[in-house]
Amino acid sequence: MDNQEELFKQLLEETRKNNKYQKRCSVILGLLLIVVAASALYILPGAYSLIYNANDTLADAKNAVANIQTMSQSITATSERLNTMVSENTVPLSNSVQKLSSIDFDGLNQAIKDLQDAVGPFASFTRSFR
Repeated sequence: MDNQEELFKQLLEETRKNNKYQKRCSVILGLLLIVVAASALYILPGAYSLIYNANDTLADAKNAVANIQTMSQSITATSERLNTMVSENTVPLSNSVQKLSSIDFDGLNQAIKDLQDAVGPFASFTRSFR
């Protein structure tokens, strides 16, 4: 029996040691849980605000991309209309430039001078009746 009693004492002593360690571990785990909970309470509002702002920013970015696409389509359509206008008016403009370049300005100036010389005496004569 002595041996059993000694074993019970050792078992009781080991059980007390284990209880001490378990209490210490429980306290440490409790403190760790409190730290994690406090950190979560501190971090979560900021994270929520960050997510909300990120959603707003993404919505603004989507709107900006949509506006850029609309503007790009408008620019493309405008450039196509400009190309059409230029291609349609190239021949008439070339013809107009050729006709303007074929005008004999020296001959035109001489004709104006001759007309002035011819009409000048008549104008002087009609001025005398005023």
